Amino acid sequence: MLITLATCLRKKGRIKLQESKLAATLQARQNTFARQSTIQESSTKTSYLLSYKIAKQSKPFTEGECLKECMVETASLLCPKRNSKFDNISLSHRTVTRHVERIDEDLACGLNKKAESFKFYSLALDERTDIKDTAQLLISARGIKDKFEITEEFLSMESMKGTTRVSDLYDRVSGCIERLKPPWCKLANVTTDGSPNLTGKNVGL
Repeated sequence: MLITLATCLRKKGRIKLQESKLAATLQARQNTFARQSTIQESSTKTSYLLSYKIAKQSKPFTEGECLKECMVETASLLCPKRNSKFDNISLSHRTVTRHVERIDEDLACGLNKKAESFKFYSLALDERTDIKDTAQLLISARGIKDKFEITEEFLSMESMKGTTRVSDLYDRVSGCIERLKPPWCKLANVTTDGSPNLTGKNVGL
């Protein structure tokens, strides 16, 4: 009887030991996955941040690859043990393009929500010519909400590569408003730079 009891106790001890080892192994794997997920998330956030900086400075998207190369070489000198973290950051031309497009969609979505809540709004139009002699129509808006909260936003820069007739200008302005979806009935004022195409006596926007 005593031998049987001792055998059972030893078996229970081995089972508990195995359970402890399995639990420790599972916890270690979970911690590894959590670390990998955190590193991947940080790399993605860094890629988005750098893509935003590249677009904000009007730099070519191909500069992302050069920027990554500089970071990796700098990290190999300053912190060699963490060099792999910098190497995991994706800044290829396609990645930067995709990130900038998603950032643009997010900003446009936020602007649409603001525009829908306007009590009244006004537009400011400015027609200019760039260094390539291409007409550019700059469209800005100022809106006011119920609690007199005023919002000013640059909406769009429309390239007029063909003609700059009144109908062309109207189509660009109309298309911009349609994208933002603020009601036409809430448009209170339109301010222009005084160019003939925008303020002509007989033919003007």
